[in-house]
Amino acid sequence: MKKQILFLTILLSIILSCQSIDYKENKIINKMLLESIDEDRSLNPMYREFRAAWFSTVANIDWPVMGGSEAKQKALIIKYLDTLYNNNFNAVFVQVKPDAGVIFKSKINPTTRYFFGINPEDERDDYPFKTDMLEFIINEAHKRNIEVHAWFNPYRISLKYDTNKSYEEQFSKKNFIHTYVSNGLKPVHWYDNRLYLDPGEPISSKYVIDSVVEVVENYDIDGIHFDDYFYQNSLNGKTYRDWPDKVSSSKYASNLGYDANNTSYDNYGVDGLYAWRRNNINNLVSSIYKEIKSRKPYVKWTISPAGVWRNKEPLSEYNGDPNGSDSKSYNPNFDALHADVLLWMLNGQKTTTLSNAAEKDGLNKMYIDAIIPQIYWSSSHRTVPFDKMINWWVGQARKATNKNIADIYIGHALYKMGREDKYEPWKDVWVMSKQVDYIRYVGKGYIKGSSFFTMHNMYLNDVGTGDYGYKAIDNIKKNNYIFKAIVPTMNTMSDINTPPLKLENPSLKKSFGVNVISFTDPNEYKLDKYSHVLNGVSVYYVIYRKKENNGKLEIIDKIRREDFNTNCKIVYRDEKADKNVKYVYYVTALDRIHNESEYLVIQ
Repeated sequence: MKKQILFLTILLSIILSCQSIDYKENKIINKMLLESIDEDRSLNPMYREFRAAWFSTVANIDWPVMGGSEAKQKALIIKYLDTLYNNNFNAVFVQVKPDAGVIFKSKINPTTRYFFGINPEDERDDYPFKTDMLEFIINEAHKRNIEVHAWFNPYRISLKYDTNKSYEEQFSKKNFIHTYVSNGLKPVHWYDNRLYLDPGEPISSKYVIDSVVEVVENYDIDGIHFDDYFYQNSLNGKTYRDWPDKVSSSKYASNLGYDANNTSYDNYGVDGLYAWRRNNINNLVSSIYKEIKSRKPYVKWTISPAGVWRNKEPLSEYNGDPNGSDSKSYNPNFDALHADVLLWMLNGQKTTTLSNAAEKDGLNKMYIDAIIPQIYWSSSHRTVPFDKMINWWVGQARKATNKNIADIYIGHALYKMGREDKYEPWKDVWVMSKQVDYIRYVGKGYIKGSSFFTMHNMYLNDVGTGDYGYKAIDNIKKNNYIFKAIVPTMNTMSDINTPPLKLENPSLKKSFGVNVISFTDPNEYKLDKYSHVLNGVSVYYVIYRKKENNGKLEIIDKIRREDFNTNCKIVYRDEKADKNVKYVYYVTALDRIHNESEYLVIQ
């Protein structure tokens, strides 16, 4: 019975999503909609756009339900995925490892404390549910044609730490902290009272990579994702200069050609302590790229850094860079976190901004598939305005000549909606919609979509945003995401862009006044050695529709492939078609990385 109810729920949401779109009053949307299927859709955000949200597990921000049963955990997951589906999103970043603990059945990491409580002692070695929650999320998301990106916090061991207790008293036996200290190492107790691994220790990188690889090999994920935690943020008057890595730097820096005693400011070409730290992070990011691609070339690798690479002008203890943004950030990535996020976006390409960079600074390497700067401000912000930051990122992308430049998505601060703010309009329920309009216009060809932080802010009576987050998302659906969109293909995956075969045997019939279309799929369903579907194989179908004599081209639905036999027949009922209108339908097959077949006409 439960399965039947779930099926009916999904079916109802699919039917409701297929309604004709009333776009005529929206001049911006009307201008973007196409009149012919033969027009280029690849960079048109109405048809191709990344639309995601972050699904946070640290401190139970979105999920899990603390102390909740398996049924309650699943119910909240379904609620979130249905919300994404019904609002025409197509991806989700699921925080699978908020610290040392994880949300899935792991051989190398404990189960996250957040299933049971908030203290380190709540972490467990055993897994509490029959169902693996990550596998459940993936399966349910894929039913709704939503990509799942597994989100890791790489170096954080614990959000809380009691200095009066031993590690054994606080952490489960599987927690990596025990391996770390058994190697004579001491975790970093930073000024936020949290414990971190030292990025300068090779054992730290190996652990991070092993944790990522376990998920890549065992789960049918679409991507791996990191946020903005590398070397830690400035806090309570403590900055990057206070990071306690004398032990690791004295052991490893000189062998790599860095002088750990040289604390000259880290601009390119300075082979001192801070350049060594930057090299540690560069190596981790590029190594993860290699580890992922050597196993599953179709799995995406993305990072969402804080929104500022470097400031143009000096600020506090940070030097300025003439190519930096016109901003005043006290945590610029390059300077504060030793994270060269611009280099990663450019995938090691030397541009005029990086004119002083040398091979030792990380040139000529592949780093990531997409970067998602967290532009968590409005255009009214006094020191880091949204529009200026967007312009800076697009300007840097324009400098690239290498086809392997990473895609750009933008992170939006949904969690700030409803705030009382003297300068920023967070009570304007249109501010998010306006931001989407802005990045579509300014970032055309470079910015390919958005992600919103965080899931629980999408609902009425939300603790953090009241009704403002809900209204902001509702306005985005009505004015930006008016129908479903296909995830854009990636610049870095051009070598695996073979599309599925064209669909065949079109048919259009009337059944009790309803348009029923059908077609067959000649694509063989091929799996890799992990029993996960390969790229180049059809995994879902897109249904386009337009009025026969006029009107605009719409995506009315995306259908997941359920019959895995070659030459299988697919039947689709267009329940929301106007009975008095003649339509032309176009159907295409897409693979898991959204390479699209030639269209098949059905009329």
